[in-house]
Amino acid sequence: MKKYIVVRVVDPDTIEVSPSLEIDNEQHSIIGFRNYYGPDITDPHYFEARNKLVRVVEHKPIYLKNPEIVSHYRVNCDIYMGDKDIARELVTVK
Repeated sequence: MKKYIVVRVVDPDTIEVSPSLEIDNEQHSIIGFRNYYGPDITDPHYFEARNKLVRVVEHKPIYLKNPEIVSHYRVNCDIYMGDKDIARELVTVK
């Protein structure tokens, strides 16, 4: 399985990875979670959730599974660090 590095956290449920994920000869570096939706920027918990994601994944190796193209700029995936599903970790990490 290919390893990716989280270059930056875009928002509470979106990351940028390197190298880009290739699907159908197109490169995708903006990755969202398939089964986790972080708070919107208008939500008072936005920055807390974003900072939590930064602590968990930023500049760390991850694995992407089950990619699904959502738009021309975003792909949703199951995101793993080792054998841990990061979406589940976000629900429990403080």
